[in-house]
Amino acid sequence: MERLVHEYAYMGRPVARVIETSMPGRKKYREFTTDLEETDLREILREMPVEDKVHMKARAYGLHLALELFDVYEEDYLTDEDLAIHVLTSGFHNLTELSKDKRARQLVKDRGLERKLFSEDAILEEFPEIREEMGSI
Repeated sequence: MERLVHEYAYMGRPVARVIETSMPGRKKYREFTTDLEETDLREILREMPVEDKVHMKARAYGLHLALELFDVYEEDYLTDEDLAIHVLTSGFHNLTELSKDKRARQLVKDRGLERKLFSEDAILEEFPEIREEMGSI
């Protein structure tokens, strides 16, 4: 007998679910599953705002887990450029301010981007694609 334990959705769209299966005389077990294909999940990622990508586990946990089923991890969908855009458009001007966003701070630290993100010349040299984004800040 199967029972829906939890359904995960992102932006109102179901992305995954946890189903509990039980049989008389056997131990219950839970399975995480999705009906979406990897291409469907990647399409959702393409449309996803950068801030949601940075905070994926908090804002779209089911999507995060569904992507892992297809061996798609954070490094595959959150680029350094995306992270730079998030940091700059959020108004963080130094590491102390960035500490307010613990997840972004950890990502910046893990990727060794502290110096690149908080030196204006280094930002423009390392991430030339975001000049336009910076102009709109």
